[in-house]
Amino acid sequence: MDRSHASAAPGLGSPVTEAGTRDLSDPTRYHDLILFLDEGWLKTLEIVHYAGPAPDEYPPPDDVEPPWVRSE
Repeated sequence: MDRSHASAAPGLGSPVTEAGTRDLSDPTRYHDLILFLDEGWLKTLEIVHYAGPAPDEYPPPDDVEPPWVRSE
């Protein structure tokens, strides 16, 4: 990864942000999206599913609540 075009995001914890799907009525369609940092740099974006088979792709953006940011 080329880090020369951007700065790290210091002072943020990890995971730094999380967002869940809007529709909570069907547990097989409920997911969390979690962004992890490593020393202020993007490390991973994870989708967590709670029931049923793992999804084949990330849910559409309109299906996800706005994320909240966690700080240290």
